Amino acid sequence: MNTKLRKRGVFVCFILFGFSLLCSPQENISGRLKMAYEAHKRGMYSLSNVQIEKYIKENPGAPDIDYARLLYAVNLLYLEEVDKAIESLTLIIKKKPESEFLKDAMSYLVLAYLKKNDLKSALSLYSEYKSRFSTDRFLENQIAQVIFSTATALFKEGNIKQSRELFNLISTDFRSSEYLPEALYYEGLTYYQENNFDRASDLFKSASDLSNMIEHKEIIADIYLKLGDCFFNKKDYTTAEHFFNRVKKEFPDTIYSVWASFQLALIEKRNGNLEKAVSILEGLKGSEEEDIHFRVLSELANVKMLQEKWTESEIYLKEISEFLPAEKNLAEVYLKLGFVNFNMGKLEDSIIYFRKVIDMPASNNVKESAYFWLGYTYYTKNLFDDSMKTWDKLQIDFPESEYIHEILFFTGKRYYESADYPASEKYLSDLTTRFSESPFYQTSMEMLIDSKIQQGKLNEALQLCEDFLEKRKSETISFLYGKTLFLLKDFKKAKDILEKLQSVKPSEKVEATYYLASIYEKRGEIEKAQEKYLEIITFFTNFPDWVKLAEENLKRLKK
Repeated sequence: MNTKLRKRGVFVCFILFGFSLLCSPQENISGRLKMAYEAHKRGMYSLSNVQIEKYIKENPGAPDIDYARLLYAVNLLYLEEVDKAIESLTLIIKKKPESEFLKDAMSYLVLAYLKKNDLKSALSLYSEYKSRFSTDRFLENQIAQVIFSTATALFKEGNIKQSRELFNLISTDFRSSEYLPEALYYEGLTYYQENNFDRASDLFKSASDLSNMIEHKEIIADIYLKLGDCFFNKKDYTTAEHFFNRVKKEFPDTIYSVWASFQLALIEKRNGNLEKAVSILEGLKGSEEEDIHFRVLSELANVKMLQEKWTESEIYLKEISEFLPAEKNLAEVYLKLGFVNFNMGKLEDSIIYFRKVIDMPASNNVKESAYFWLGYTYYTKNLFDDSMKTWDKLQIDFPESEYIHEILFFTGKRYYESADYPASEKYLSDLTTRFSESPFYQTSMEMLIDSKIQQGKLNEALQLCEDFLEKRKSETISFLYGKTLFLLKDFKKAKDILEKLQSVKPSEKVEATYYLASIYEKRGEIEKAQEKYLEIITFFTNFPDWVKLAEENLKRLKK
């Protein structure tokens, strides 16, 4: 750890005024030394040292010479001649290790190092001091004060790592100091800012246990608030709720209570208690704190979106957009407005908002989302060319986009539904190869297999079915497997597969029934074939084409 303190207004001169190690000289000492002491008491440090210099010169072997040298060094500290003071004090310690003033000399030397902003030397000497004389509560507190002042300055400058080292130094080596609780609090903040909520909560808890030592009540309030935040982020909402309620109870009518209420609203939202969340948020509207005001409006909009109350959500979002400057996440508000208008069926308005996001400064994830939803809005309006151009731009700007699997799916689906099976196969193959965990994976695989069947690529379709069913279960894929086997004239295996189908879609069920009827007919099991054709005619009247085929075959078999 670099313990050389930078100059930042952290001085130790104030320490000396409260540090009364020097006692009055004995009555039998030289009058000149008494004069020196009286000058020191009156703040006339230069005059005091003039008298001391004369005294030492006149009385080199005097019994109070150690006292005189100590007083001389202390005067130098008050005169801001720190280097000379250090030199003098060091000389006392080295020459007279048996001196009765050794403890005082070491104490003042520690303070001198602090005054010079040399924490490393101060700490080293204090360690030696403790080994000789045990802990000095006053001296320990003064060292802790300098460490704490330096650490907080570093923290405010954004030097998280170095500030943490210094706060930790207090919490490990200066636990008797009055700065321990706040040091624990600030050390917790350094971890909190790095999202290390486990370590942060431990430190905040330790600080809360010493809250009776904390003078500033707002720090206590923030400790409880931060504890709530930590447990909230750890998804321990019960414990988080406890601390937020404690803030509200012990610190009402404060900004900390407002933030606690806001977090409680988020917990209610996460628990699905949307109306209760709205009630809390409504009570927080109009806060004088701008950040809270807009966050409340934003969360109200979010909750209304979850409730699919699009009109109400739009009202809140527009209120935000009217007052929120561009540098305050206006792009995110426009993105939500685009989404809300999309869900209200106001597609032209949603396009306008998505385009605004794209054309303005925005974070990558917001702009990425705007590109996707603009493309999807075009897709919904059947403006496929515009959709493809937008999505192509997204993939160029964001090659690792989380939306790529969705783009591949919708594009492949569009070509599949228009019977452009080669194009469909291209996109669906890409999706199923790269995104096996996509929620669109199975549906894409179904369309891909069918695309290959439609193109006569039966062996490729068969392989895809077998690979899929080896790892996963799917009635639709099983149907396609049976269908492919049927088309490949592997009737025995096709029959075994198709007979086991239980919960396939009606469109698949009627087709599977027809294939079974055909297989029975080819095997000479005419009665079973007739029964299957009759089943189609009876139960699948919504599929006239299959009914017609079944009727024709049933009529043929009667001859």
